[in-house]
Amino acid sequence: MRRVSARGVAVPDQISLVGCDDIFGADFCGRPLTTLAAPAMEAGRHAIAMLLEQADRVTRPAVRRTVLQVHLTIRASTGSPVRPPPVSGS
Repeated sequence: MRRVSARGVAVPDQISLVGCDDIFGADFCGRPLTTLAAPAMEAGRHAIAMLLEQADRVTRPAVRRTVLQVHLTIRASTGSPVRPPPVSGS
């Protein structure tokens, strides 16, 4: 966020920033960071189960999809989209 601001880009007026995993301190930044958190332990358990199922199948791979719940915490680093100024005819 500091590097973006140092380049003269205003957060969140010109760009929205979103972090991942809601790391410690995300809400302590000068402008608290919006973040998306996923259940890493649960994702790991599902991945291992899928790998073990795949290892048990000799001829045909299993097709399985797992959907995990994620959590979005909206903070001050995101804003509404900015509409560009209209282009005037020349």
